[in-house]
This record gives sequence, structure tokens and C-alpha cells, in this order.
Amino acid sequence: MADRNAKHSSYLLSEIACIQTGFPFRGQIKDKGEEGTVAVVQPKDVSHSGIFMTDNLLKTHLSGRKKPDWLEVDDILFIAKGVRKMACCVTEKIENTVCSPNLYQIRINPAFKQRINPEFLSWQINQQTIQNYLTRGAEGSGQTAIRKPVLEATPVIIPDIKKQEIIVKMHRSAVKEAELLQSLIDNRQQQLNAIANNLTNFID
Repeated sequence: MADRNAKHSSYLLSEIACIQTGFPFRGQIKDKGEEGTVAVVQPKDVSHSGIFMTDNLLKTHLSGRKKPDWLEVDDILFIAKGVRKMACCVTEKIENTVCSPNLYQIRINPAFKQRINPEFLSWQINQQTIQNYLTRGAEGSGQTAIRKPVLEATPVIIPDIKKQEIIVKMHRSAVKEAELLQSLIDNRQQQLNAIANNLTNFID
């Protein structure tokens, strides 16, 4: 049961947000390229650091009568199936975009919009405590799946909004630092590859 008396309030995820499954595509999602009228977010579009990557979204057409739940700013996407159980936050406006059935779409309830930063919630889902909880509730082996009731029952801590904003800024900085470090590593590896090629040419 959620603890309302602690210094940081504790809730179930279902108490603070609405959780929906992705658009119910039938079979494999067909890539229509530039002719596609709708963008689809897939697990590959969620980075290992919990960032939403929009550069290579698949474009397709929607079929069926179900009205799509278009992605909105501050929505959180969670990978429901696969090895990674990562979440990311939609931080910029995107048009005509849905998520695939392999993801859950999480939208904070109006009553909590002033109390919780969606980027903080996404970050918290990706932390070890909740990841351990989700691992225990996962079904299958290898390509595991998180059932909706398990995600809904995820315990979430809501600290003061200012503390949330500090954590979000720290996370953004950490991601940028990691990207810079990876860039330096890649550049150094390219230099080493060039040196190795030169040595090979000398031997030849």
C-alpha cells in the first residue's frame, strides 16, 4: 500500500499515470519510407541511457478502426518486451507518431502534472531498485515481457519537485558527458585503426 506519510510520498505507477499499450499493428510493421504518413517508435529508438532518439523512426500507414493515441510531449515510453526494460521521455513535440506494441505509453494524470517531472519519472523507472522489481515480475526467458499489471504496480517515489529538477539536470549532464567520452573513444580507435593499416601496408 502506498505510503503517504513518509518524507517522500510513495505511489503505485497506476495511481499517478495512465498506461496504454502501443498501437495494435497486425503482423510486421511495413516500412513505407518517405511515403509513410505515420512515424512508429520501436525499442531501438530508446537509447541505453534512456533517451528518445527520433532520427530514424520507421514511417508507415495505419490500418484498422482503432483511433491512434498520438504521442505527446511529456509522455513516457517503456519497452515492454525484450532484454532491455528501459523508459524514455518525449521531450519535444512530434507529429503523427505512435509507439509499437512492444512499448507502453505512460501519461501522467492531470492531478499529478504539477507534482512530478516526467523526465524524473522516466529516470526513476530506469534505476536499479525499480529494474530489480520489474525483473522479478518479468515473464519468459531471454526475450522477457512485462505485463501491464506488473508495470501498474511499480512503486514510485515522489520527492519535492525542486529535487526532481536537480536530478533531471544531473542526468542530462551525465548523458552529455557519456556521449562526449564515447566520441573521444571512437576518435582514438579510428587513429589506432589508421596506424594498424599503415603497418599492414608497410609489411605488404
